[in-house]
Order: sequence, then C-alpha cells, then structure tokens
Amino acid sequence: MKWIICGLMILFGSPILLAQNWYHAHLTKSDGLPSNEIFNVYQDQRGYIWIASEEGLTKYDGIHFKNYSTPHMSSKSGSYIKEDGYGRIWYGNFDGQLYYVESDSLKPLANKPLASIPAEFFLRGDTLIYVDRNHYLTGIELKKDRIYSRKQIDKRYTNFYQFDNRFQITSENGVTFFNTQLEITSFIPKINQDHASKVIPYNDKLYSLIYSNHEVLIHEMSGNVIRKIYHEKQSSLVQGFFIVDQSIWVLKRDGVIKMNLDGTAIVKMFPNESASHIIKDRKGYLWITTSNNGIYILPPTNGNKEIPLPLQTFEMRSRNGHLFLFDKVGNIFALQNNLLKPVLQLPSKNSFYDIIQIDPSKITASTLPYDNFTLFNYQGSTFMAISTGVRAFSRLEGHLGLVSASGFVGIFNPNQSNRNSNSIWDNFIWQKNYDTSIIHSKNISSILLDVRSKCNSYDQDNKIAYFSTNIGLFALNPDTLEELQYQQKPLFISKLISAKGKNFFLSTVGEIYYRPQKEALIKLDGLNKIGPFKLIHLKENTLICVSHREIRFLDIPSNLNETTSFTGTYTNKLPIHDVNNIETHEDQLYLGLSNKLIILDSLQTSELDLFNFGINEIYTPGKHLPYEPQTKISFRENNVSIGSLCKIITIVFAPWNIRLMMNNGLV
Repeated sequence: MKWIICGLMILFGSPILLAQNWYHAHLTKSDGLPSNEIFNVYQDQRGYIWIASEEGLTKYDGIHFKNYSTPHMSSKSGSYIKEDGYGRIWYGNFDGQLYYVESDSLKPLANKPLASIPAEFFLRGDTLIYVDRNHYLTGIELKKDRIYSRKQIDKRYTNFYQFDNRFQITSENGVTFFNTQLEITSFIPKINQDHASKVIPYNDKLYSLIYSNHEVLIHEMSGNVIRKIYHEKQSSLVQGFFIVDQSIWVLKRDGVIKMNLDGTAIVKMFPNESASHIIKDRKGYLWITTSNNGIYILPPTNGNKEIPLPLQTFEMRSRNGHLFLFDKVGNIFALQNNLLKPVLQLPSKNSFYDIIQIDPSKITASTLPYDNFTLFNYQGSTFMAISTGVRAFSRLEGHLGLVSASGFVGIFNPNQSNRNSNSIWDNFIWQKNYDTSIIHSKNISSILLDVRSKCNSYDQDNKIAYFSTNIGLFALNPDTLEELQYQQKPLFISKLISAKGKNFFLSTVGEIYYRPQKEALIKLDGLNKIGPFKLIHLKENTLICVSHREIRFLDIPSNLNETTSFTGTYTNKLPIHDVNNIETHEDQLYLGLSNKLIILDSLQTSELDLFNFGINEIYTPGKHLPYEPQTKISFRENNVSIGSLCKIITIVFAPWNIRLMMNNGLV
C-alpha cells in the first residue's frame, strides 16, 4: 500500500483546520492489474468489479483478474462499462466499438461497430441509447437488433449523463433532458454567459461544472436560483465530476477534490495522481481510478479517517477528556473535532515526554524541581508537561508520582510538608526506612541513582510501581525493591502497562511478558509466536499489539499462562510499518504515524479490514456453484473454496451439510 503524507504549515496561536484523507488500499499492475492506466470501474449486480484500462476489459473478484478480448477488437482500451437487464456487461472502446460479455466471453454488438461513443451510453433492460461521433442520438432494441429512434443533437455538446430513467445532454447552449423514447422533457439554458461542461441532478437540485485550464467553477441550481459554491483558479484538466456518497467529487489530472454539497468541508487528496472516475460499491467502498497509477480503494469511513499533522515525531496522551499531541521541539497541541489547537510552545525545551493532569492546590510552579516540569492550563484544567531529562511519570497516590529520568528513578513529592499519614508512599518517603541511598533533592526522593530509565507504570490494585532501566526491570512497593528477571536473566523493557491488576511488559526485542498479582513473570509464548511487537496498548479487556505487519486486538483470558492462545481480531490493511505510538480516547483508537493520525471508531475487524465484500463464488472439485442467496454443499464435496472479493476461505473435508449465507459468512 501507498499512503498519502501531506504537509501543513503551523500558525501558532490559532486553530488549524486539517484536511482529512482516509486510509486506503492501492491496486497497481504489481498487484495484478493489466495496466496502471485505468479509465473506469463498475460493480455488477453479482458483486464483481469490472475495470476498463489501456489493456481492455477486466473482471476482478478480489483475488484474481480476468481479461476479456476478441479478435474483432480494433483497440483494447476503452472507458465505458454498463450492465443490462439480462446481466450482460457491455464495454465500449475508444474506437467506438461496443461489446458485451455473455457466457463469460466477449462478443461484438450484432449489427455493427458504433460510429463512436465519446461520452457515455445508457442501458436499461433491452434498450441501448448512445451518442455517436456524427452527433446523433440513437436508440436500439438489443434483442431485435433494431434502431427505434435516431435524432441529431447540438454539435457543441460536452456531456451525456444518465440518471434514473432519464438522461441529459449538456452543450454550450445549456442542458437538454430526454426520456428513453428520446423525447425532450425539459431544457435549461447556459449559466451566466458560461456553458456547463457537466450537470448532475441530485435531490431536486442541479449541480453544474464549468472548467478550463485556468479555473474550476461549480454552481448549485434550485429552481431559478443559481449559486456559486466552489471556485478554484489555475486548475488542471478536470476528468470527472460526480456526486457520490452525498458529496461532490472533482477528479483532475493533479488529484481529487471532495466537498459537501454546499461547497464546504473541502478535502484535497491524491496529489499528482491523474484521477478519472469514482464509484461506490455495495459495501460502501469508494473506488477511484487513475490514468497513471492504478486504483485507490477507500473503505467506509464510519468516522475513521487519516489526519495529516505538522508534527514530525510525536507522542499522544488522553487526559481529562482531551487528546494532547506533543513533540520533541517544545510543542503541545490539543486535538478536538479534528482541529489542532496549539496549547504551549517552548522552543528552548528539547522535548516533552509526558503530560499529566494535576491539582493546582497541591503542585505549583514554585514547587517544581529544576525546569523538568512545566505547568499549563487548558479549558479550565491544569496540566503538567514533563520535559528535559525526565522521561516518564506515573501517578502513585494523591500528589505523589514515580519519575523515570536519564540519571535516576525516584518519587516526586511536590510539597514535602504536605504529608498524608494515610498514604503508604508518604510514610515510605518520610520514614526513609527503605535504603540509605534515598536522598532528598529538589522534591525528588531517589530510589536508584546512576541509571537511565524511560518508562514506568503503577499497579494501583497491588500497590506496586514498575520501572525499566538500562540495567533491568524493577518492581517497587513500600517494603521491597526487587529486580524482575526471567530465567535468571535481566529484562530490558520498552513499554510497561499496568491496569486493574494486569501488568504487561514489552521487551526491547518485541516479546511480551505478564505478571499476575505479585507472582513470577510469565513469558507469553502463545502470543509471541505471532510477534515480535513494537507497541502494545491496553483498552479495558483488549490488548492491542502492533507488529511490523499487522495490528492485533486480543481478548485477555482470565487465566494467562505461557502457552495461552489469544483470540480476537486483527487487520493488516493499515500503514502499520510507520506507527510509532498508540492511544485510546473517547472510544476511538488513535494510531500515530510519523506526521499523521489514523483515527478508528471501532476495534472490530469488520470495520478495519479494507476488503470485506462477502461471498461471490463457490468452487468444488470439478464444479462451480452459481451465485444464490443460499447454497447447500453436499458432504461429499470436499475441499470447498469460497471466493469473495479479497478473501478466500477453504473448507477441507467437511463431513456435514454446509449452508452458505451470501455476504454474511458461514452459518
């Protein structure tokens, strides 16, 4: 897959509206397309995708590409695909010849090659309507091979468009609407001295496109009211104008423009791609063809989207209903409603490593040690940003925190005079009964000195603080400091997670360990066999594991051991090779890439997987079962293969009757 990375200029002090590019799949010649020059795409009633390219007509079942040709073809390349009422697929090439697929073979139109089909042709039942190069509008009864009507049209026509049971011809003079008998039903004159290149009727309104090499204009027409809703100067050639998914799409030689019907929420995507056509398939996926780089497939968004960011390498924290993003050059932003709002900018700082919410009555700027901590306010709450040598902070109890730094591990006590006798950690600090190495310096009670530590966590249920260092993994409670080893070897940990008594540890080599309560460490071999992992995250009872190949959403069983096999879902359809951090916020999953966010509204594979089109074909040895809503397979028909768009399921030696529910899996 190839993914879009968009740059964005920062204007500090004002909100930044972010363009939204949804994650997508990319089909090219290397994936099996006959060519990267794609002119049209169409989905038939059985669910197959038909592709018109430089190399002709191709059928795609999600796994295989099948090309169709015939010796009668003067040219393979074309752009016109339709399905008639008999289930035949019609294809027109750029030489004006028309063909149809019947009995899985390509056949020419019985009467003769058409003069030309420069725009679009219209199929309904047994009727074919088209415009030829001599500017005639022609209607043909296909079964009888009979021309039932032929009329000359305006020679300055620019577009032929089908909608419902009618169609239109757009010319320099205006827009003429016809019925299937080629009778004129209405006419709209040209708009404001300009002529529309294409007009689309939608929801009792008309949307017109006027374009040249210098500009693009889109108007909305409702009755006698004409309103300009979009204007772009210095535009490249427009190759497609569509209303799909309740949005306007303008496909150009230098990318795609998407906007709401009122001309707002404008999104530009796929820069430098020569886009030409778009369809929405029955599952809600958007297919965008390009004449230079294959096909892009956008899954149903359901709120899931890709947001480019001005940050390069950044971290995320969900704090008190806000999602903060911060980087290593002193910037902190808050992301809400897809608006990136600058919160703090300290260019003198090298990095921010963590953000926590605090009680300002317990921590003030005067009690902060050195300049490792910076206070800031956001929407009525006070937060503390950790910077410089401090790498991580975990709240212990009350105002106390566990600090991991480049030279020590300690407990941060912002106000040592504010002792809470009910806190075991306060008593631990004040009594100094742990070790003589504990010293007080700038409100930090040091636990270990001369170590480098970059992550920590706190198990609230068991009152255990965990921290990783360059000499190993340690567990601290008010009675004991112990090093946790596995098979008498030190562990080097890059990520710690503690929540509801569950403690997960990700090692620097991508292995996951688990510690139940205060027992010995367990190496989760049942999970590590699908690793190694580079990130882990805990969301309630789901462990999210990110490898270089996929993301796993795994249910945590009640009893874990070294051989436990995890169940759950996974996806490998996202750009996970570039994911460097992960966060959950308000029931959404945020994946942080080098300079963009992928926001997922669900942890369910069915919404993450870019290819989930349902069953189209069923094969058994020597037998092909036709498409039906339900199909029964005999127990004698072993090694059954089920072909669906981008999925193949194989059933081996099924000793019972199987019923297949089309588009709903197996039952």
